[in-house]
Amino acid sequence: MSDDVGRLVGEAVSAWLAATDEASYEQVTEALLAAYDLDEDALVTRGLAMLTSADVAERAVGCDVVGLVAEVREDWRATAATSVIELAGSEDDPDVLSSVARALGNCADVRAVPVLSRLAAHPDADIRFAVTVALPFVMDDDATGLAVDTLLVLASDYEDDIREWALFGVGSMGHVDSRAIRNALRAGLDDSCEEGQGT
Repeated sequence: MSDDVGRLVGEAVSAWLAATDEASYEQVTEALLAAYDLDEDALVTRGLAMLTSADVAERAVGCDVVGLVAEVREDWRATAATSVIELAGSEDDPDVLSSVARALGNCADVRAVPVLSRLAAHPDADIRFAVTVALPFVMDDDATGLAVDTLLVLASDYEDDIREWALFGVGSMGHVDSRAIRNALRAGLDDSCEEGQGT
């Protein structure tokens, strides 16, 4: 069974290397879901080992494995978050950092907030977008906390999608309220972005 898991993980790595957009990236998820259905424990073991690989694609897919399992298994989220946070401390590849942010969002662990906040200042827009989507899932109810502050900064990002998701995060997904949040939402109504006007 573990040989089949290894084959499917290999297919996920190949799909990740060939992915050019979100639609083609779905092939990575499909292969990992098939591996999860075959042998969850073998997939988890493989995914954790991949986080320390010298290969960029393996580290990225390793994050996807850890994030996928964390999304399904709430009891494993703390362990998953610890592993991904450890990787984030030494990782500098933009593609892996995007996967780090996505995985941390699935872990729903407040310990991820400082990591995501740091990545929110990254020059790579894909990383900032992944952070913006992830933050609402790890934030607590502190309206003056780091997660909210980071989303408010991202609400002024030059990328339309990032602004839109940041406003959605503080306005719809969080259970927080403050003058700064209301001011950001009000400013979002005048956003020149076509989609931002409806936020």
